[in-house]
Amino acid sequence: MPKISAYPTKGTPTTSDFAIIADVADSDATKKATLGTIADLADFNFTKTSITTAQLSTMNTAGTPITLVAAPGAGKLVIPIKIIVNLTYGTAQMTGNTNLVIYQDQTATHLYEWDGALGVTSSQTQEMVINASNMKRYANTSTVIAVESGAPTPGTSTTSIDVYTYYKTLTL
Repeated sequence: MPKISAYPTKGTPTTSDFAIIADVADSDATKKATLGTIADLADFNFTKTSITTAQLSTMNTAGTPITLVAAPGAGKLVIPIKIIVNLTYGTAQMTGNTNLVIYQDQTATHLYEWDGALGVTSSQTQEMVINASNMKRYANTSTVIAVESGAPTPGTSTTSIDVYTYYKTLTL
């Protein structure tokens, strides 16, 4: 058995890099597999959604939420695993309604939240916090992000966000 510590470390792995695996169905014969293939076996998906200042200023629970994961189809359910928001602060903070929320049922009943997110005065990256009081999930429904309780007031802000969503799709 080779010693892992004997291998050199060169850069950050990518999905096209190889890993050595053991095939238990073939007397533990070793094989190579791409990291992308291994990730596919983990059965999770990833999306990145970029949202501009203009979109943030109209994105509210009663108006225009932004879709992070499209409705998966009849008999299927999207289960968000982790949601990370990278907020790029620009020129001035937004005011008024600044809480980011994520939900599936097209109402203010949210799964994840970041209170005061758009009111910050510096660039930040944060994992959204799960709302433990609402564990409801809805089949064949898109997962969206919005600003809670109405749109924020952007003023002269040029704030934007990137939302990284890791999720599974469950067939019911």
